[in-house]
Amino acid sequence: AHRIAFAHASNEFLSIIDKAVQDPSKRMPNGVVHVELEDVDGEVLQCMLDFIYTGTVDELSPLNEQEFLQDKYLLILEHATRFGMVGFKYLFEKLFIEHADLACFSMEKRIALYATAQSYDCKSLQEFILEHALDYFDRTDNIQELRTHVSNIISAF
Repeated sequence: AHRIAFAHASNEFLSIIDKAVQDPSKRMPNGVVHVELEDVDGEVLQCMLDFIYTGTVDELSPLNEQEFLQDKYLLILEHATRFGMVGFKYLFEKLFIEHADLACFSMEKRIALYATAQSYDCKSLQEFILEHALDYFDRTDNIQELRTHVSNIISAF
């Protein structure tokens, strides 16, 4: 049953499991196969496993928490890409847009977030960040602040 869930969600996870099953040193005395994932954040992995088994996230999932999304966005995108979990990546984008507050981000962090979204081909997230920047322009009357803001954005690209 586990194999079917992983095969449906991620060929990369399935490959890791299949390799572990073939390695006698990974088999415990009770028959359970021990799989180690290096360089994987435990909280993000738990969210990915929840997604693999349910196809969504529970409302109590950290993926529904602003702070978690804003702190772990890079790891979430790295892991989703590494394990070929396109559906998880799209769900992350949707939840980030719903729960994150870009006003909490410094200009540098917003630029870094946009560059990350661009490198991981997160079109919805890129659009969200650009809309936030345009809203910022609409709300300010300070010309010097606008020049600085525009200059920072342009220098990032």
